Amino acid sequence: MRLLLILAAAAIAGCGGSPSAPDDVKSLIVVGTPPSIGTSTQFTALAVHTDGTTAPLTAHVSWFSSNTAVATVKDDGTVTGVSVGSVEISAATGGTRGALTFEVTSLLTFRLSGSVSDGTAFRRMPGVTVVAKDASGASISVVTDSNGNYAIGGIVAGPADVTARADGYIPNTVSTRVSGDTFVNFTLARPTACPVLGFDDLVPNSAPFTTWSACGFTVTATTSNWNVSTSTGRPAPFIQFISPLAVTTAGEVAITAAGGAKFTFQSLEVYSSSTAVSYSITGIGSGATAFVLQNTTGGQFGTFFSPVRSPETVLTPIDALLIRLSNPGPPCCTTPNPMGIDNILLGR
Repeated sequence: MRLLLILAAAAIAGCGGSPSAPDDVKSLIVVGTPPSIGTSTQFTALAVHTDGTTAPLTAHVSWFSSNTAVATVKDDGTVTGVSVGSVEISAATGGTRGALTFEVTSLLTFRLSGSVSDGTAFRRMPGVTVVAKDASGASISVVTDSNGNYAIGGIVAGPADVTARADGYIPNTVSTRVSGDTFVNFTLARPTACPVLGFDDLVPNSAPFTTWSACGFTVTATTSNWNVSTSTGRPAPFIQFISPLAVTTAGEVAITAAGGAKFTFQSLEVYSSSTAVSYSITGIGSGATAFVLQNTTGGQFGTFFSPVRSPETVLTPIDALLIRLSNPGPPCCTTPNPMGIDNILLGR
């Protein structure tokens, strides 16, 4: 049985045709276990009274289905599943209404199977994780065998999202509708590296850095303290900001791709002249945090750069990349401490 879902609806006016409600009912709560196709369950309208008490309302209540092709409801609140889909079952009394929205699923389950291949080497891939999320909301995960094949049983009829994922490859998701045993084959591709973003055409030295574009990517300073250094880099120039003596300073840039295209982060190089730099690299995909890489590099004393590489498990397609560096600044000496980034490697 599905989990009991409860949706409370505040009182509203204007439910024409519904029975008169008792004077002390201020709202209704509809409760019930969503039925599967061909099964029926009893729904109940709970009346919330003005004194705060709650009790089932068996009289003076009308029942409605928003889509009778998905589920029907009788006058006594008996709900029957008809087909896979979303439906709202509501109860009304006078000007008060409550509703519960849920998914009707099928008791029928089927087998999902297929293969996973490398799109570059044109070979079957063993050890790939395949995850299927079916119409019930459940996720089932398996791993491809030595021949690159997989099989998942117990998939509920209806829409399903199936994802194949392997280290060093871009995840691939296929949306399908399961109405019988279904085959879904996958081809996985490795990210294609863009030429390194090295800020090679930036001049003059110490010029403020705000934005720069190359290879279909745009790097934008989201803090105002960045500038261009043409005297240092691997090769020069690179972008940097300065931490004054014993003063904690942070700088951040954002990277996006032209046309809102997705991309992957592979590596970058971080510069610190004398003290350690803490970095946070955040990937954002589909409006949510996809990954965060955090660490501290040792002071380089002008020898330049510690590579920061993305683990293969983090090669996730993203919409934006945020790079944030911070440093407490040198506690001694006479020279402020610069820190910055260069040689950003991204993939499409």
